[in-house]
Amino acid sequence: MYKVGGRIFALVAHDESPLRISLKCDPERGAELRSAFPDTVRHAPYMDRRHWISVIVGGSLPDEEVMGLVDDSYDLVVARLPRKVRSGLAPTPRQTG
Repeated sequence: MYKVGGRIFALVAHDESPLRISLKCDPERGAELRSAFPDTVRHAPYMDRRHWISVIVGGSLPDEEVMGLVDDSYDLVVARLPRKVRSGLAPTPRQTG
């Protein structure tokens, strides 16, 4: 479980094969990904089906896209944090470079 500001932005099933990661995602983007990559992107189990996806790492979705989804998940969670908490966070590598 990976958190920012006390809130989850990623869940990783380390003990499963193949490796799966659940991420917060814009509902429309999630629907597009599930449609385009049905064998790799699914609804995240036990999470809000509208806002969370589960991605099989190493599947048909390119690794760069998976990393982008991790960044997007982080950004979605940070955007909902109180301003005081957000201001205390260090910028992500993507934001600085």
